[in-house]
Amino acid sequence: MGESVPAHDRASPTTDRGPFELCLLGGFSLRDAAGQPVELPTRKCELLLAYLAMPAGRLHGRDKLAALFWSDRDEEQARGSLRKALSSLRAALGPQALGGDRDAVTLDPAALAVDADRLASLASNPAGIDEGAAPLWRYGEFLESRPSASAEFSDWLTFERTRCRNLAQTVLEGMALRLADAGDLSQAQSVGQRLLAIDNLREESHRLLMRLYSRAGERSRALAQFQGCRELLKRELGVEPSQETVRLSRQIASDAASAGDAAIRPPDGPVSPMGPEAAPAPSWPTERPRGLSIAVLPFAGKSDGEQDFLANGISQDIITELSRQRDFLVIAPQSTVGYGSGAGEAGIAARDLDVRYILAGSVRRGGDQLRVAVQLIDASGDRCVWAERYDRPAQDVFDLQDEVVRRIIANIDAEVRAAERESAARKRPENLDAWELFHRGMWHAYRFHQGRSSAGAGAF
Repeated sequence: MGESVPAHDRASPTTDRGPFELCLLGGFSLRDAAGQPVELPTRKCELLLAYLAMPAGRLHGRDKLAALFWSDRDEEQARGSLRKALSSLRAALGPQALGGDRDAVTLDPAALAVDADRLASLASNPAGIDEGAAPLWRYGEFLESRPSASAEFSDWLTFERTRCRNLAQTVLEGMALRLADAGDLSQAQSVGQRLLAIDNLREESHRLLMRLYSRAGERSRALAQFQGCRELLKRELGVEPSQETVRLSRQIASDAASAGDAAIRPPDGPVSPMGPEAAPAPSWPTERPRGLSIAVLPFAGKSDGEQDFLANGISQDIITELSRQRDFLVIAPQSTVGYGSGAGEAGIAARDLDVRYILAGSVRRGGDQLRVAVQLIDASGDRCVWAERYDRPAQDVFDLQDEVVRRIIANIDAEVRAAERESAARKRPENLDAWELFHRGMWHAYRFHQGRSSAGAGAF
């Protein structure tokens, strides 16, 4: 660790020194082009820089920033605190890093290299996941241990944490596979363990580690991973591992037996095969299953009153399009109008409306750009299963609205069905209703294992 350089003692950055490095995954750290840590005077300055950098280049109204970070002060005091914080950022990053005017502020994208942006770039381009992604193996929570500045900032923080968590899972899984293909199984296992630490209830992560251990000849360790997975799912969710996980464990045990390792035996326990000859008759529920039940909460217009029109139009269009999907049970808009989009509202709305999924979102304008942010929440596990944001020019608002709605609908359909398939796969056959039986069948249909070669992806 180098010695921290106070912001007021630093020279202004120049083009040949390159951008500063801002790390937001696992906490907050700012370093200059020489790798020296740079300290900001307050936590609010850190949070303000993180907000301006996600993404950099977006125009933010000063009134909005003052309310976002200093909502406990009157308007004049909040504006004064914002001016002081911006002055500290200019002292740290140089006078050219921040632009704008008396009403708005923007951060120059060339001033900073942000690790969260690198994570997003790798997740969108799997071919680029190579040794250059090594610093991201130790993924930590976005702005970990940083307190929220306000309720609205808390919403933004929750969204970014969910988005980065999903991106990290994509990157780490791809990295583990590339390392394994290159023969570096020890490092691949380390990456797989980091992947599991992000969400230890994710069976795909357990299966990846089981395959990595087995490939390295550590079959007893692979089966210990399975037993740990089984105990965790039973304790936390009251379910058995999916059939795919069970089959993998039995295959590993069979390979061990073929190799002469008599100390390893197939797992036992109450796991039933999927064949109709072995599965007991299902216990049918007395009430109609809810299936793909979803409520779309009113989107929030975050910039000013004129955005309420667009926010309302987007949420109404999403409801209309979802209602055309035959499998979806969509709550009418008049039933959701009383709910806000803030943290904690999703669980209340899901309970009151008796639905499993909640879609919440916001619309924010900055200059000539519009940002639509959405989150899909599975209320049964109180978890965000998908989050995304869409940045588009605001010239033709109706074309923008149509495009964003189409993309949101496509992603909702894919994510909800994937969640339903995984949920059905985790349950034992005697506990399934007709809806879950259908999705368990779809889970098998989407696996696409038959016909894959034994080399390359098929070997994994």
